[in-house]
Order: sequence, then structure tokens, then C-alpha cells
Amino acid sequence: MDTEHGPEREHEEYSFMQEIIKDEQLNPRKIAVKVCRWAGIGIIFGVAACISFFALKPWAEDVFQKEPNKVEIQQEEEQNQEEQEKTEQETAEQQTVEKELTIQDFYTLSNELKKVAAEAGKSVVTVTGIAENADWTAGQGGASVTAAGLIVADNGRELLILADYSSLKDTQLFQVQFADGSQHQAALKQKDTNLDIAIYSVAKDGISTSTWERISIAQLGNSNVSMQGRTMIAIGQPFGFEDGLGYGIASTVGEVVTRADGEYKMIVTDMPLDAEGSGVLFDMYGKVMGIIDADLAREKGASTLVAYGISDITDEIELMSNGKHVPYAGIVGVLVTEEISELQGIPTGLYVREVETDSPAMKAGIQSGDVITMVGDTEITSLNAYHTALYKLEAGQAAKFKGYRYGTNEYVDMKFTVTIGIKE
Repeated sequence: MDTEHGPEREHEEYSFMQEIIKDEQLNPRKIAVKVCRWAGIGIIFGVAACISFFALKPWAEDVFQKEPNKVEIQQEEEQNQEEQEKTEQETAEQQTVEKELTIQDFYTLSNELKKVAAEAGKSVVTVTGIAENADWTAGQGGASVTAAGLIVADNGRELLILADYSSLKDTQLFQVQFADGSQHQAALKQKDTNLDIAIYSVAKDGISTSTWERISIAQLGNSNVSMQGRTMIAIGQPFGFEDGLGYGIASTVGEVVTRADGEYKMIVTDMPLDAEGSGVLFDMYGKVMGIIDADLAREKGASTLVAYGISDITDEIELMSNGKHVPYAGIVGVLVTEEISELQGIPTGLYVREVETDSPAMKAGIQSGDVITMVGDTEITSLNAYHTALYKLEAGQAAKFKGYRYGTNEYVDMKFTVTIGIKE
């Protein structure tokens, strides 16, 4: 067929322009080479990543590590004393078996107490304080001092340890030895010179798995219930030597000691006192009942171990465990009850028996003989109410105190602005 451009050319096929695509033949050797190549790249990448991780870990922890968790000190819930005594009596009746006791029975009882002590002892440590300019030529003990401590909390970054402060106050370097014998560097986190106790911290990342398996955080009991005549286990350095252990009873539990801004119950035992003794009192269930204080015993003229009841110092422990100062006003007082008020004609409230020298209360103008009735918005109806109101404040905070002062034949209203401090 012709066109205007000439005759139409028939379609021509050009065989040399045809192409057939075939799959590449799998070569085992090439596959092995590729696998090795990629495996090598992976290994190199992994090694580089590990090196980078460990090199940057300290910096990353310092920059990105979360704040320590807030510590809340938990203790055994209070139980109605009448209900508790009834429960104990019923338990004793159920367990009473009429039989003649033998030496074997005593041996069995001794072993059971030893088991309780061994478990409770996992929470007890030895804190060693070393003076920076210590005379190392003074012989053993000449360069360091020790005190028993108690593991009271874990804030996520540190283990927190309660220990005596008075024996360690002249030292600057601290070391803690756990129940398994391992030793770790420690730091003074916070102190309370009013009660001469302190919290020391040990970094968790330096504690081995084997040590974790042999230590524990203490279980705090309730020292407010009547414990007279109950078995007490003393662990730590109650007799002046490390790894000390003793059994006795709580012989007196009704005594109290007055300190600035508070009143604290004491547990007096029948166990002999050492001049430098320190440690922890546990009950026969392994719960903490008190913190042994040799200075407290000497102050009271006791010749046996004396301890602060644990329930009365938990507020201080919690504040210090969170790195906070223990609030201090400096008032040594006694409660004026309604009965005393009627007999003596003194307003109800906190009667100021003494104001400590250079304390915030003295600087605010509070004097002996004043009666404090309000701290902030809290009415002072008991020593506990005053203590609680004060501990809601912080060092440096100005607080309004209200009360009365005896003037010309009568009590007159007084107002004070107290800047809360810390006892040095």
C-alpha cells in the first residue's frame, strides 16, 4: 500500500536487539562471602556501640539520672493495746503445753532466737569514720572510730543508713561494712545534732549481687505499745565490740527524755552498758524497737543499755533520708493540761521551761515561763501537736507563734515570729 511518503515498509524484526534476562545463578561461595562481610560489619558496629556506651555512661548518668525517690519511713501499724494483749494471751494459751522443760527445750529456744537475730542482723552494718588528718601511727583504732548502723531505706540510688552521730562527728571519711563483710565508701547525707543521729548513704551501683542477697532493709516495729518484760535482742556493738549480740528484756518503758522541741520515749533493758556501746534493739519477731544510745544512758544514770523508741524518731529519720534538715526552734517545754491549768492558773499549751542559747526561739524573744498556744494555724494541745506543727516547717521559714506571758498579775497575749533553723 502506497502513502504520500512512498510505499509502506513491512515491519522488520531485528534479532540482535532482543534481550532475554535470566536469574543470576546462586554461587555458595559468593553467598558465604556476603554473609561474612555483613557479619563483620555487625560485629564492628556492636563493638563500637559498646565502647561508646561505656565511655558515655558516667556522663549520661550524671546528666540524665532521675532524682532519688522520696523516702517514706514505714513502721508497724499501731494496734489497740487491749486487743494486742488479748491476741497475745490467746496465742499463749493455744501454745501452752503441760510438760517438764529440759535443757533441750532451752537449747531449742536459744536456736530460734539466734535465727531471728541472724535474719534481723542482715539490716545492721558497721559505719567507720576516719579523720582526714588522722595520726596513723597511733596504732589500731587511733585513726578511726566505728558505730553500728541500720539500713532504713532505699531511695533508688542509695541505701540509707541510720547511725550514731556523736561518735563519728569528728571524722570526714566514711566506710560501711555490710553483714556479708563487704565494705563500701559512704557519705554523710544529713545529721540531727539534737538527737545525735545521722543518715549515711551508700551508692547502690557499687553493691554486688552476692551482697544484695545477704542484706535487707530493716522492718520498723511499733515501740509505742507496752513492751515491759518482753524479750529484746541487741545487735551491733552494744558491748563495745563489733558483731555483738545479746538477749535481755525491756525492764522499763515508761521513761521519757526531753530534748529541744520534743519528748522521746526510752526503752531501758537489763543488758549491761558499755561506755561506747551502739546498736539496735529488735523484738523476738525481728522488728526494730529502738536505737541504742550510750550517751542517753549516761545522762539518765543508767548502768544498762538504753534506747530511743523507734516510733518517736521516725519523723527525723524520714526528713534526713530525704536530705532535709530537721526543723529546730529551741524550746524545751512541758504540756500544761486542763487539770494543771485549773490548779495553777496557767493557760493550757506548751509551757516553756527553757529556751536554748542562740536558738531561733531566743532570737524571736520567747522566754522561759511563756506558754505557746499556736504554731501557724495549729493549736498546741499536746507535745505531739507542737512537734508535728514544727516539722511541717523548713529551715529558713518564718513562722508565727502565739502564746501568753505573765505580766502584772495576769497573762497577756504574745506573738512571735520565729525563723526556723537547724541545730548545729
